[in-house]
Amino acid sequence: MTAHAVFELEYPALVADDYTALGGVLARFDHPTARQIADDLDRLWIGDMPGEHPIITWDGDTVVICFEADDGDITRRVEADRVYPDAAGRYSLGAYLWPWRTTTTHHPASPNKQ
Repeated sequence: MTAHAVFELEYPALVADDYTALGGVLARFDHPTARQIADDLDRLWIGDMPGEHPIITWDGDTVVICFEADDGDITRRVEADRVYPDAAGRYSLGAYLWPWRTTTTHHPASPNKQ
């Protein structure tokens, strides 16, 4: 799976048959993959303008998706979604925020670490 919100990086996921959202598919990610997405975003959004990319943090086993908002004086984080694990322990990250797309190629999820 990939989405613009995650810098077009690819991640393994389960996809809901015959369901779409925002022109993309509904994807569910296991806990390690959800953590990897959060870690990748944490590394890659540095230097972007506020609000360009999501920020994922954790509240226990709950994913908290935020965006930065800048009013010209201060930059603050605004919570956009909370994603709880389903019965199988999977997370529907950005289910109605980001259009996830299936990919036909496989690339490592994480960019090269230096």
